[in-house]
Formats: sequence, structure tokens, C-alpha cells
Amino acid sequence: MITVGTRGDMEPLAALALGLAERGHDVRVGTGPAEREGFEALGLAWQEVDDSVVSMNDANRMRERAAASGRITAGLRHSMTVLRRHRELLYRFLDSAWEVARDADALVFRLPLSAATCFADALRVPCFQIELIPLLTPTREFPNYFFPSWPLGGAYNRLTYDLFRLSAWPIASAVHSWARTRLGLSARRHLLRFDPSPVRWVHCFSPLLVPRPKDWPESWPMTGYCFLDRPRDWSPPEDLVRFLENGPPPVYIGFGSMSRHAERITEVVVQAVARSGRRAILATGRGGLRPAEVPANTLVLAAAPHSWLFPRMAAVVHHGGAGTTAAGLRAGVPSVLCPFQGDQFFWGRRVEQLGLGPAPIPLASLAPETLAAAIERAVTDPAMRREAAEFGRKLRAENGVADTLDLIERAIATHGDARRAPSEPGPPLVKTAGEQARRMPESALPPPHNRRSDAWLP
Repeated sequence: MITVGTRGDMEPLAALALGLAERGHDVRVGTGPAEREGFEALGLAWQEVDDSVVSMNDANRMRERAAASGRITAGLRHSMTVLRRHRELLYRFLDSAWEVARDADALVFRLPLSAATCFADALRVPCFQIELIPLLTPTREFPNYFFPSWPLGGAYNRLTYDLFRLSAWPIASAVHSWARTRLGLSARRHLLRFDPSPVRWVHCFSPLLVPRPKDWPESWPMTGYCFLDRPRDWSPPEDLVRFLENGPPPVYIGFGSMSRHAERITEVVVQAVARSGRRAILATGRGGLRPAEVPANTLVLAAAPHSWLFPRMAAVVHHGGAGTTAAGLRAGVPSVLCPFQGDQFFWGRRVEQLGLGPAPIPLASLAPETLAAAIERAVTDPAMRREAAEFGRKLRAENGVADTLDLIERAIATHGDARRAPSEPGPPLVKTAGEQARRMPESALPPPHNRRSDAWLP
């Protein structure tokens, strides 16, 4: 199992890894070094993946935000810039991921672009790409979330997925170049045509929130969210327990690892809490909020398992990441989403459309009066609270982990002995003196992730 990214990328894979281990499988997890302690604390075998390319991308704030407005040329320029600056980091990532995967009997990925397809082609073993958001599998029912939800019909919706792949073409091309060099694969696959084989795409989000598109083939299952519940030995800190006991349920406010304009956002949040008069818990996360002074009815909290904390809240206010959105909806309380990039806008629209929270407030336009009004509505609107409670009850009845594990085990059982032994690694990717001179020196590598190594644990 291999994944890179944020807490939202780690927890579903950790839940599946634990489930597979409990069913008697030998599981090895490959992640960036910051996640080692978290996975080993769960009793899972761990191997390092060089995720420097992810760190560098974050450090330079090179988000794919331009594509969110449908400007495909800007998205294409973004991919070309990433590739020009960080090609060697991309190859290091792929080399280290291959070392994790090369002797596996089955693969479970949460990887970008076409790396999963390359590994599956080389090994000829069952391979599963875990999708936490409807990003790559095309449909006519709704557009790719990086594009506007214009009412232009199915043709436009389907086209947006092709345009998104076009924006990522430079990086996808580099991945295929690496695969041909290192794994001895042919270049027969057309990089701009969606070709899901030989990877099984498993959509681990709920059809309650995103109804399964009718034009998806049966080979693209939607199994539901894979929640990683809190460890049995976890207990809440005393100050949190006292705060919860000394008044009505508070409002949770947290924005994960969002660090851009953190000071301004924190000031807006503090003013909004004061305006609303509600008790609140401000979660600092990994730099998302940086409060110096807060109202007397507010508790500052570093972190706590969402599965334990959210059901005790009157409402949850957050950035709209896939994992946090799912945890809030599962708790059965209204959600106020303040998106600032990517799929967060998609989840914000879905929450509003289903009556589970007020209209999303983009962080770029967040103001004390708008946030205070949204919090007040989420806490006092009886219809919204009923809808959220009922939705949470239905979501808790799903078992995405078990359904996903059943699917994986069925595929492994029916796969047969079609595996081809992996070849030895090919020659070094950097061959010529000119290419060697262009390699990024170690001093230019990004610093380690500025987060606690166990921060993603529940």
C-alpha cells in the first residue's frame, strides 16, 4: 500500500491496511518519512517513499488553483513548471515507490497520475487505485471539480475530465518515460486517453453524498468512506473534558494544514466567534489557525480524533477537505465549509445542495459577519439540523472499510497466477554529465514536513 499527501490521504489507507492485517494478510505501507511513527504505532510494517516532490510543491505554494476556474492553459503551465523545476524529485519518488511495490502480490495505491498503471503493468498483480474524490473517472453527470459547474450538459461535463488530463500531460509523460526506462514497459498507452486498465478504480466516498453516476461501468465501484476510528487507548485531555462539561455543545472551527494568510483568517475567526456569542473550539492543526488571544468562551485545541470530537459539537466549521467533510457529516451535525482550493469547493456545494449546511464561504472572502451568520444558522436552523442528523445516521450505517476489503479479497482470489516477476532496476535515470549537473543538490531539497509525525493519527 502506497500513499503520499495529507492526513486525509493517510487515514483511509491506514484503515484499509489495518483491516487487511486483521484478515491475515501481510501488509507493507509506503509513505513519506513523516508518517512512519503513525503507521508503526498501528503495528504496520512501513517503508519509506521519498515524497520530497510533494514537500517542494507545497513549499512553493504551486497549487493547481488556476485550473479551478477552468483556465486549462494555466493548469498546463503549472504542470510544466513543476516538471521543469522538480523532475529529479519526481523520479526519486517513483524509484522509492517502486522499491516498496516490486515484490508485492497485490497493490493498493493512493498515487497521483499514471504511476499506479505503470506498476500494475510491470507486476501483473491485482492493483487498486483508491479514489477519495471524483477526479479522474469521467462522467457526463457532473464536471471535474477543477472546472465551473456550468449548466452546459453532459458533453461539457465529460470534456472537463479530458481537459484536466491535458493539463497534467507533462507530468504524466515524465512518469511514462520513467516506466519505460526502469520497468521495461512499452509506450503503447495513449497518455491523453483515459484507460483504467489494468488498475481497478475504487471510489471510497459515499453514494449518499455523491450518487454513483449512471454512466460509470460496474468495474468502478463506490464502496463508501473508510474511516479510521480513534485508538482504544486514546483519552481526551482534561481541559477539553472540562470545557465540554461546563456549557452547551460548542462549535468546532479548524482549517487543517492551511497556512496561507493564517494570521488574517485567525483574526476573522476570533471576531466571528465573539459576534456569534457561541462557545467554540479552535483547532490549531498544523498551522491552520494561530490564535494569540481568544474570547473567554473559547478553547484552543491542538488536535483530537474527529470521530470522538465532532458528535459532541453543535456544528463544525472547516476547510472542506474530503476526510474532514466526511467526519463532520458522519457526526450528524451541520457543517460550515470555508474552501480555499481544489475539491473543497465541490464538497461545499454538495453539503449546501443536500441541506446539511449553509452556503460555503470561500476563505478568500471570509469576513467576521458572514462567518458569524453561517454559524448562527447552522446552530439554530431546525430543518438543517434534522437533515444533518438523519444523514449522519445513514452514513454511520455504511461500512466502507469492510466493503472495500471484500472487493480487494475477491479480486485477489480470482486473479490467478498471472504475475510476471519484476525485472531488476534499470540504469540510473541521470546518465550524462549535463544531466548530472542539472540535478538538484541536497541543500536545495525542501525541509521536512512541518508537522508532528503522528499528527494524522485519530
